[in-house]
Amino acid sequence: MNVLVIGGGGAIGYWSARSLEAAGHHPVLYDLGFDTAEALGGAPMTKVQGDAADLQRLLDVAATHRIERIVHLAMIIDAESAPIMASRVAVQGLSAALETARARGIPRVVFASAKSAYGATFGGHRAPTYSPATEDTPRTPVGVYGAAKLLCEEIGRAYQARHGVSFVAFRFASTYGLGKDTGRHGSLSLGSLMVEGAVRGEPVRLPKGGDQRQDWVYYKDIGQAVVRACEAGDLRHQTFNIGSGIAASFAEFAACVRAEVAGADVQIGPGMNPFGTDYDAYWVLDIRRAREVLRYQPAYGTLALGIADYVREYRTRLEASRGR
Repeated sequence: MNVLVIGGGGAIGYWSARSLEAAGHHPVLYDLGFDTAEALGGAPMTKVQGDAADLQRLLDVAATHRIERIVHLAMIIDAESAPIMASRVAVQGLSAALETARARGIPRVVFASAKSAYGATFGGHRAPTYSPATEDTPRTPVGVYGAAKLLCEEIGRAYQARHGVSFVAFRFASTYGLGKDTGRHGSLSLGSLMVEGAVRGEPVRLPKGGDQRQDWVYYKDIGQAVVRACEAGDLRHQTFNIGSGIAASFAEFAACVRAEVAGADVQIGPGMNPFGTDYDAYWVLDIRRAREVLRYQPAYGTLALGIADYVREYRTRLEASRGR
């Protein structure tokens, strides 16, 4: 199956493409740039440069590469600082992907939504209970990022209802894995700071937030979900939570790093809200629907498993870079 991965130059795009390859499919990475994907390395993949919102370019690429599925992952991370660009990439970009699917007879579009569509946690979803959110939990996004994701979900539903293009939206838990660098993701990349700093032998000190719990999803499990959605037949649901379904703390994350990396000096202070956000966005997600309908089963469902793999991947690339 030929799969167009829009936003394929980023970390999630890279790991989704590798998962598609491992499942016997042919990913075509589409993005304005491929710095992250190229830095992550591995066997060459087909790359096409283009704007996510350029409909004509997408139509041409879909025809040239005989695309059979579209996965839309493109988004501006700091949407609050660039709201017009973020809205263009998300809303116009997804609309262009859906129209490409309609015009070229591509049966399914998979979209990366996020827990941000739920907005701030409330009631029993907050600490200390962390009751998991189902896909039917009320959505009240805070800010441009979450609002754009939720609007895209509605546009996808409308396209399926009006034009018959099958649409799948994934609401990801907090992501972590190789490629989530501090330069692009800022404070959201605390996991990368802990893992990669430890492997390099650097002390890592985070002042607060060790008691905060949330749902974590490793990049390779996102890749698995993408493969499941591309391969699935008719689906009775369009929206799926993708995470581990487990409330794990930042202190536990640090402890797993120390257990995996001998001599690691990683410390995080007590307290809550390590990201320093102005609202509580630390969700735990109910993933039963994805398990039952998509047969999604997180292979790295515990932090210990995900961090162990992350350490292996990072060491491999670090050693390769030092050997050049």
